[in-house]
Amino acid sequence: MGGRAPPGQNMRTLCARSRWPASARAPRVPTQTVLNSAVSIRQLAIDLPLEEINFNVDSFVAQEYQSRRQTFEALRQTRAEQSIEQYLDQLPEQWSAATGTDLSETTLSTIRNIVAAIEDEGLEVLPEADSIEPTEIPSLPPETDSDDSNLKVLVDILAEGFGFGEPSLLIAFVEGNSQLRSALTDLAQIVSTKDWEAAAEALETLLSGAMMQDFINEVLRKLSKRAKRRFLHALAVRALPFVGWLYTIASLIVAFKSNYHRFSIA
Repeated sequence: MGGRAPPGQNMRTLCARSRWPASARAPRVPTQTVLNSAVSIRQLAIDLPLEEINFNVDSFVAQEYQSRRQTFEALRQTRAEQSIEQYLDQLPEQWSAATGTDLSETTLSTIRNIVAAIEDEGLEVLPEADSIEPTEIPSLPPETDSDDSNLKVLVDILAEGFGFGEPSLLIAFVEGNSQLRSALTDLAQIVSTKDWEAAAEALETLLSGAMMQDFINEVLRKLSKRAKRRFLHALAVRALPFVGWLYTIASLIVAFKSNYHRFSIA
């Protein structure tokens, strides 16, 4: 899918005629089928026992990778008659059916903005098979830093989990946003209870809110062109334009578990 937006088009205005690759003409795969696969991976991450996480990370990575590959293969069967705009138009209804929750307008707006940014950079919204790689679960050093706090550990994991690695942008954004700092502090408290379903819901709330939309916009403004392309590609290969934050949340939950030793609550 892809190609640059027409000259002068706002980067955050989705090109309604943008099409997916059209090398074949197979029947459409229901959006809900794609969502169900991502939902199952989210649940797998929640269900992995904390005490056995070191033995299960590789298995999770393999299953998550296989799920995303199957998702992209299924999406390639939906062909040129359906634009990304048409897909996103039906996403809220299908999202409710697959997850039992509503897809917020803010989340949908963020997805549209990310799709437009991906296309503006000439990247593929639907990546080629050979560009799909297993997700790397952030692994922090076993030793705690002298300035470690639960908030710092969360920020380090989130920075790695979002795919841009360098946490300085996120740290600066958190320091300048008391509401986000409070939300992350609450998330750390939830992690301390080992209620992983609640942690996943808290992440969904956080990622679905206006704060995350503002942060994504700031990242896209401040990253170098190379880092920006790497960041957008990372979002694309996690199928964010098609399943929202589901795969990202799953990987973050596993990252919280595998780095649980770094939290003072451990």
